[in-house]
Amino acid sequence: MRVLFVASANNWGNQAAPFITEQAESLKKLGHEIDFFLVRGKGWLSYIKHAARLKAYLKGNRYDLVHAHFVWSALISVVQRQVPVVVTFHGSDLAEPLLRMFSLLLVYPLARSCIVVNDKMRHYLPTRKTTVIPCGIDTILFTPLDKAEARRKLGLDKDAKYILFSSRFDRPEKNAPLAHKAVSASGTNARLIEFDGYTREQSALLYSAVDLLLLTSLHEGSPQVIKEAMACNCPIVSTDVGDVKGMIGNTENSYICSFDATEIAAKIAKALSSGNRSNGRERLLHIGLSLEEIAARLNNVYDNVMKGADITHA
Repeated sequence: MRVLFVASANNWGNQAAPFITEQAESLKKLGHEIDFFLVRGKGWLSYIKHAARLKAYLKGNRYDLVHAHFVWSALISVVQRQVPVVVTFHGSDLAEPLLRMFSLLLVYPLARSCIVVNDKMRHYLPTRKTTVIPCGIDTILFTPLDKAEARRKLGLDKDAKYILFSSRFDRPEKNAPLAHKAVSASGTNARLIEFDGYTREQSALLYSAVDLLLLTSLHEGSPQVIKEAMACNCPIVSTDVGDVKGMIGNTENSYICSFDATEIAAKIAKALSSGNRSNGRERLLHIGLSLEEIAARLNNVYDNVMKGADITHA
């Protein structure tokens, strides 16, 4: 099957997000031909221009299916009626009321199938053609490594305590002030590292090099950073957002908290004082979040779209 991925290239160095490109690669291994139509430039005018370009591109190139990622890419994809569209909503697009309205009134009626990345998001859309499929993880790249060696390669102090923040400090929805407050109150003298500017290979090292991943986000869909940390057996302290609680489950040395800094600080201290890693990788594989297993589920959606069947499954 020939599939066109439509996605933004505005926030990831002029490319689609890593979890989208990795999804495309996993689908290629199943025999699909995947190309990208990337949206560059922010704002309404940019997307209006890209809607016309996409329509023209599809007239000159044959595809069986368009798979759009996030609501803005979905909007420019569903206005063309030449090729059926599958849409993945990744979290932020259904968390905001205005984007949720666009999704419900414009995208959902025109898309052939809609994918959400956690069960909570499923309630925002009618169930008839909505399914839950989180993004998978490259469990070959993200695998537990020796801490000392990982620190050596990254140039980190071999004796310090490091906590990895889930994103850049300047993203408001990631709630960095709460993270700083909790780390300061934990009494651990741990250093909080901003997750920014690392390659994928360096990121894989980072999860093994640090002592803990801290996520204090106000909202999430199905955060890749949690899955990547689990794949590397990195302990986690996280607010109860998106599908994090369900993903972590009973993973050892990993904790779900409220937005109370004192509670988060206590869990940070508990995780660090144990000195133990987690068994997150075992949990991740048990619940089927490898790239290969997610690709198989997407393949089923694609097949049903081409057959004209309604898509409704968990």
